[in-house]
Amino acid sequence: MIKKLFLGAAVIATVAIAYVTHFILGASKIAAGYVAQTYCTNVIMLGRDKADITANDLSDLQRKVTSSEIYSDYVATQFNVGPIALRTRYALHRPGLGCSIVVDSDLDELRQQGIKGEFVSPTPSNWPEVNKNLLDVDYKVLNQGLDAAFYESTSQRNQQQFTRAVIVHYRGHIIAERYADDWAPNIPHRAMSVTKSFSSAVTGALVQDGKLAINSATGLDGWSKPNSLKSNVTLAHILNMTSGFAYQEEMESDPLNVLNRMLYAEKNAGAYAAQQALDKEAGSFWDYQTTNSVLLQYIARKALNDDQQYFRYAQEKLFNKLGMGKSFFQADSSGTFLGGASLYATARDFTRLGLLYLHDGVINGERIFPEGWVDFTRTPSKASMQRNAYGAQFWLNAPSKNQWNADLPEDMYAAKGHYGQYIVIIPSMDLVIVRQGMTYAPAKFDLDKLIKTVVDALPTPQVAAKALAASD
Repeated sequence: MIKKLFLGAAVIATVAIAYVTHFILGASKIAAGYVAQTYCTNVIMLGRDKADITANDLSDLQRKVTSSEIYSDYVATQFNVGPIALRTRYALHRPGLGCSIVVDSDLDELRQQGIKGEFVSPTPSNWPEVNKNLLDVDYKVLNQGLDAAFYESTSQRNQQQFTRAVIVHYRGHIIAERYADDWAPNIPHRAMSVTKSFSSAVTGALVQDGKLAINSATGLDGWSKPNSLKSNVTLAHILNMTSGFAYQEEMESDPLNVLNRMLYAEKNAGAYAAQQALDKEAGSFWDYQTTNSVLLQYIARKALNDDQQYFRYAQEKLFNKLGMGKSFFQADSSGTFLGGASLYATARDFTRLGLLYLHDGVINGERIFPEGWVDFTRTPSKASMQRNAYGAQFWLNAPSKNQWNADLPEDMYAAKGHYGQYIVIIPSMDLVIVRQGMTYAPAKFDLDKLIKTVVDALPTPQVAAKALAASD
């Protein structure tokens, strides 16, 4: 009996050790990759100070378990367990492709991939001064909202709001623009999941160019097998996140989740996303799953069928035309841009994207999206109404089972990203609100409070709509 007990305990201990080892090895790969890419983008590409990145763009845990060395075009990050360097990950800067986490490749191999010829980012378009004299704006209330968004009640970094930028655009005017003391209008910020909405915009441009059709099959390898769940998925399902993938997305509570592996540990994130199983009929169920957003860029690359055209497409068809001189996607090791995260953009470029949607996809008289695209984007899928109203990679405030906020205008919709990245659009008020920050404790920043304060500083949506109609 004693021998059996000892044997059972040994088996349990062996299994436990194996699990812990597997978890640590997997988590170390993901954490070191994220940190390496963060330093690579912010220090090598943007010229920010390494100490600033360490203090403000990494969590307490990331700082404790990693150490990084920065070279001319790449970063090497070690994941440390005490004094032991358990794993080293690399992130490489390639002009036009951003900083890529190196997976199943070597640095010299990846340096050969990328844009051929010169790649020059555009000069940002002219930016208007803040208009502090609109008669229908209560600037006292408006500024109170901004004061609250930047106020800190503690010096503990992980418990701060840590707002870096807020911009309010109303009826053709910037009526508020404020930055943290160590931030500036020309510094691109990590967009996190706001990247999804930018990827949706690229998809809209491809539809306008006749390269994609939203009601067509995905064209993905292995997705056309008759009678399979994947054969029924269209581009519209992917845009609406109603494809039916068989996993629940968790970023921080489950470090080995599909999301983290896909973004930070796979050479070809799109191929990895396409391999994930489905367990629901397309269109029958909505769930927030970044696999869909990653597939948008994977599908775009296949549709263009020309890597040089693909590498330049977002820049030439979207960023250049909107004057987004500081926005850029970042590719995985296969050369496909990560459609669900990793884009960087300034607060002003966030605003420019919001205005493109506010103006029905038209900029300077040129149609970037086809007619009806913006309406499609802000129309909730039937399946999402059973949970959270959601359109084509945008969150909606339409009445649903778990409505966003019934006290705010129903036509409000938004791009949202981790750590508090937002582009809020309210068409009935001709209003765009942008916020960027690094809020590690989500409850510390109240987006709805900011929106409500801005709305309270303006005429009611009905009055604003009448004023907008009169100006037209």
